Amino acid sequence: MTQTAHEIDITKRIVSALKRQGVEVTKEEVESRLFIVEESYPSALIGKEELVKIVVEQILKEKSCGATEAGKKQAEITERRPENASNMITQQANSNDVVRRVFEWASILQGEATSPNWPLFVPYSWVKLAKRLYFGRGQIFKVVGEIGSGKTTLSIFLEKYLSQRGVKVERRRIRKGQEYLGTWIRYPTIERFEDAHTDKMREVLVFEKEWQYDVPDDTQTLLLDFWDYNKSFTRDITKALDGVQDFWIYRCNLFRRRGIPIPNIVILLQKECLPLHFFLGKAELFQLKPHQPEQLVNYYRNLFGSTKPFSEEALLEIAQFSKGNFRQFKRFIAEVIIEEDFQGNISLDAVRHILSSEKFLADLELGLSELFPKSKARRLQAIEVLKFLREHKGEATQKEITERIFSHNKMAASRLLSTMATAGILEIKRGHPNVVSLRCL
Repeated sequence: MTQTAHEIDITKRIVSALKRQGVEVTKEEVESRLFIVEESYPSALIGKEELVKIVVEQILKEKSCGATEAGKKQAEITERRPENASNMITQQANSNDVVRRVFEWASILQGEATSPNWPLFVPYSWVKLAKRLYFGRGQIFKVVGEIGSGKTTLSIFLEKYLSQRGVKVERRRIRKGQEYLGTWIRYPTIERFEDAHTDKMREVLVFEKEWQYDVPDDTQTLLLDFWDYNKSFTRDITKALDGVQDFWIYRCNLFRRRGIPIPNIVILLQKECLPLHFFLGKAELFQLKPHQPEQLVNYYRNLFGSTKPFSEEALLEIAQFSKGNFRQFKRFIAEVIIEEDFQGNISLDAVRHILSSEKFLADLELGLSELFPKSKARRLQAIEVLKFLREHKGEATQKEITERIFSHNKMAASRLLSTMATAGILEIKRGHPNVVSLRCL
């Protein structure tokens, strides 16, 4: 049985087992969870039956977290009533361990520096891309995302996913050119020339150099993770893309001459510095979109077993404030824990107080500078719109926003809201009246 057929069989068995428990799940939910579980429990070591059991138990546990408010309150009351002083000390120690563990995870913001012991956050769209790379050859993808959207984490996931399934993968970090795809080879040669004084032929030892790629010929997928460039580094980005294009042409010629298959090439590039380049026109776009707040909360719950040290509402508030950016989600968690002095119970009010501080509003304004680079007034208006929508549970009519923030100036309100909707921050449902809702904040 092939690896793919093996996965299909396990997925069907998990879905069937959950149906018998009265739980409906999609295939996408099961496959995303299956990959995360397999990182810690490889099916080759524990067996298919045990793998199915673990995934089913985790999904049932997640679904059971949607208990009634009464049940949650009762659990909180029980936690606050330790039977004796020794239980209280133990509870406090456990709470400190949770906070320490969460902070250890949240304080590492770079995908490269994250410990392999932490399971990756894997949206189903990443699994779909990995499957395309598994089944196809000679494809070119440009993966585009903002800083902190998970480009490096995606490249780590793709390398792990494909390698586990027997695909030969090379992952390189690209800076300015083709220097990370090969090297210059110097070799000696004899040069003959006629001596003008003696009319005799003379021989001289000279050294010439030739470029040689070091990407193995049997590579099936090449992952090229570009640096996070500054906008002024356009020349470096272009030079790097020229190097990738030269490599692709070389492999195309190698395929025609010797029949060696062309590998998939995945270019992971920063959205803010996306240049116009001939080679990128040949690539298929894969855009890293903001995550839904519920996805971030579910990942956190699966990682730590609960939302502690945050209440459910407090963690969801942080996820909404992060605009769907995974790095920002971790950063805000670490900041809130620091501001709360590493306490074991962090409430919604505490999170709102911290995230509404001048420090975080300044950070949010900086994030909107790409959208409104020349107008600070419009950036501040955009912040007021976001704060207003958050206070109204993520949705309000355009008329209410116009009256509250724009002093009945319909034209100014329409232009700003349309710009934010185009950027994917808001969604405007046309009707009578128009309804504006948050997408990722």
